[in-house]
Amino acid sequence: MSLSLEEERKLQEKCEEELKLYENMFRIALEQKKAINLKETKALLSLLNKRKRVINKIEAIENEIASLKKTMKESKDSFCNNKIASLMEKIASLMEKTLRQDVKNQSLLKNFIKNISQNLEHIQTGRALHNAYGKHSFPESRFMNYKT
Repeated sequence: MSLSLEEERKLQEKCEEELKLYENMFRIALEQKKAINLKETKALLSLLNKRKRVINKIEAIENEIASLKKTMKESKDSFCNNKIASLMEKIASLMEKTLRQDVKNQSLLKNFIKNISQNLEHIQTGRALHNAYGKHSFPESRFMNYKT
């Protein structure tokens, strides 16, 4: 069984749309790296939300064309299938690039969190030292005049 021309056209359009979404997701991953390096947590959170919306769009497309992809894989005789296969290869390549960048970002983020944790420990130690000295009252200095 093969796809009709209309089904091939729809699948190709959806794959092109999906490719653009994956390109967007890769750009977001690069922006995430920049936000982590600049310690811009609000920007990072915004990028994570943007990425979630892109992923939701990709999932919607995948759900919409899953049966068409299955039918296409079973039939390999059409020119359009070659174009679609090429698009799918580009998508797979972008997915791999994005995954590699995500692994790098995750490592950067772990280091960032580790540094924040260490800074908090230093602050807590400083606060404890301050409190320890603050609890003791020291008598005021007295001036003694030995000349008289």
